[in-house]
Amino acid sequence: MLVLCFALGLGASAWYFQTRGRHPEPTGTPAGSTSPAPGGAGPGGAGVVPVTDPAATSGGDPLADDSRSSPLGAGTTGEREAATEEIYQGRRTAVVRAAELAGPSVVSVTVSRIVQGRGRVVQDFFSRWYVPGPRYKQRVPAGSGVIVDGGGIILTNHHVVMVGEEYEVTLSDGRTFPAELRGTDAYYDLAVLQVAADGLPQAEVGTSSDLMVGEWAIALGNPFGDVLKDPQPTVTVGVISALHRDVQSDDPNSDAIYKDLIQTDAAINPGNSGGPLVNANGQLIGINTVILSRSGGSEGIGFAIPVDTAVRVSREILQYGRSRQIWIGATLRTVTPWLAQQLRLKETGGVIVAEIEAGSPAARAGVRGFNAEPLRFDIIRKIDGEVMTTNEQAYRTFFGSEPGTVFRLTVERENGRLVELEMKVDLAPMSPRGSAG
Repeated sequence: MLVLCFALGLGASAWYFQTRGRHPEPTGTPAGSTSPAPGGAGPGGAGVVPVTDPAATSGGDPLADDSRSSPLGAGTTGEREAATEEIYQGRRTAVVRAAELAGPSVVSVTVSRIVQGRGRVVQDFFSRWYVPGPRYKQRVPAGSGVIVDGGGIILTNHHVVMVGEEYEVTLSDGRTFPAELRGTDAYYDLAVLQVAADGLPQAEVGTSSDLMVGEWAIALGNPFGDVLKDPQPTVTVGVISALHRDVQSDDPNSDAIYKDLIQTDAAINPGNSGGPLVNANGQLIGINTVILSRSGGSEGIGFAIPVDTAVRVSREILQYGRSRQIWIGATLRTVTPWLAQQLRLKETGGVIVAEIEAGSPAARAGVRGFNAEPLRFDIIRKIDGEVMTTNEQAYRTFFGSEPGTVFRLTVERENGRLVELEMKVDLAPMSPRGSAG
């Protein structure tokens, strides 16, 4: 009986809601009137437009009406397409275009080195001894590089390649090639790799001679490549913060002389070394090389080797295996407080000339080396008007100059007399290291 009553109740409810849905109460117009067609005249001559539910005209989706939801607003299809294109072109800034131009020429450099495996201690009845583990080849992502010639010539840093014996480069499209080391220069911190491939994407080489402080600077490379494992280069943007910067390396094992560098606040991190610094036109203007940092990461003070220097050095590396240095033919030493006391000098600082090579530019200029009997010495106080305080500063002043450059030396002699000399530097004789000394 209860089941029968429940079924009758459900049937009655269904009949009620069905008949109610057939005769909805009219809305939008007073009872007894008829809604005119849109734009037509109703009572009193006024046009009445009924309110339309957007969900009813769009299949239940209120977002389907693009004239309501689009940020471009209503308009013809052509107008909306034109507005979309205008927004797109506005997003394609100079930085975007520069990254598109230079990005394909950026490579990731991986080096292989032989490492000693972990050994173990072996003990017999009488003694203990150490047995070294097996040697094996280890591949390490070392830094970045940039293709400057479609024939496979790649510029990078000396400190990137010095940690290995075999080299491999990966292009931004994922292709990988073994690379040959054509030569390096530790002083300039530059190296040249070459891969056996043609038609590679190459960077457009610009110039560093007309750079302006404050103009856009875009750094590309593959920082933390061992973590990201993605050949696509990253892009960081800043400005040229300063020009002609000299940076003193605190690495006692480094021979690099960081002189006349480009300073930028574009983020440069470990792994960016050797990658390109480009301008707003996508042209190569420098090779990223060193940062100043307390944390080990970017703090907005990065430096790049000017591209004019990089091109000149790389050409000499390709021709001679290393760059040729200038020669002054003098050994210089810093005048320490102890040395100043021994020589009875009134002031410390300056650079004493310890030795002079016969026939050298220094000898031809009249510079004298130290001699104890009879006592004589020359102390270089100024070079081209700049006060010298250490021998490193003096060597850095000579470094990077062209053969034939004339330097004005202000020299103090043992009797306290100041002498002005002119020294014309020569090309250094080729040697395993080459030197500006």
